[in-house]
Amino acid sequence: MKPSAAQIALAAILAGLAGNAGAGEAVDSRPGDLPTPETLLSNLVARAATVSTQGFRTQFTYTKLRATEELDSKGKVTEKQEKITELVPVNGRLLSKLVSENGKPATAKQRKAEEELERRVRAEPAPEPKAGKPAPNPKREFAVTPELFDRFTFTTEGREKVNGRDAWVLAFAPRSADMPVKKFADRIVNKVAGKVWIDVEESELARAEVKLTGRVELVGGVIATMKRFDLVFEQTRFDGGAWFNTLTEANVEGRQLVVNKRVHYIEKASDFKRVAPAEPTTGAAGK
Repeated sequence: MKPSAAQIALAAILAGLAGNAGAGEAVDSRPGDLPTPETLLSNLVARAATVSTQGFRTQFTYTKLRATEELDSKGKVTEKQEKITELVPVNGRLLSKLVSENGKPATAKQRKAEEELERRVRAEPAPEPKAGKPAPNPKREFAVTPELFDRFTFTTEGREKVNGRDAWVLAFAPRSADMPVKKFADRIVNKVAGKVWIDVEESELARAEVKLTGRVELVGGVIATMKRFDLVFEQTRFDGGAWFNTLTEANVEGRQLVVNKRVHYIEKASDFKRVAPAEPTTGAAGK
């Protein structure tokens, strides 16, 4: 039961929400004149297309902490791995520099390798900015298709604050208890529900909460069974209209062979500092 299962499900769910607006029929029990799910998802897609050309990732330097804990049946930590890196933009790319791993600072050998990589990157021509959406990655576990979007029903629930900013609350749940399984991650995605918070002013994904609705048999129930999967994803807005993922936290519980396992995974980004001038941005329509 590795944290990669949480990452697979998160990527699939957020891709379905952001990449297929209008592809399926959303069920909406919204009160009053709240925006429809179709409107919110369409605005999310429009925002993503605009932001893809701004190059925000290479305008900031920041620190990232990743920690994975394995726990016993009583919640006691039996194993922990922690890694802290500094993300630094160099010649149009974002390089990762190790700060510490499991409490130990980067070694001289690791520093030397990072310095050599930076030297090579600085010597290369800077990548040309690409207009529109980034090209799809053929190595992704999940392709963004109307079929993925059609797996869920959506309901606009209201308006709440996230990090001091107004956001629309959009709930989603599986459309059916019996959906096709074509890839490994389908087994997880078919049984998750949750909520997303979409920034009112800029139509950016501010927060997402995902939970498993039932047990998932990963390999016929013999090799692995997932009993629990909770995930929280949060983005924060910085100056110039830049949004960054500042929190991903997941709890996974299940059985691998005959061993019960519990895993807590957390990823935090902090200490953001702008190192390049802000590009002009435009807000999304349909507040």
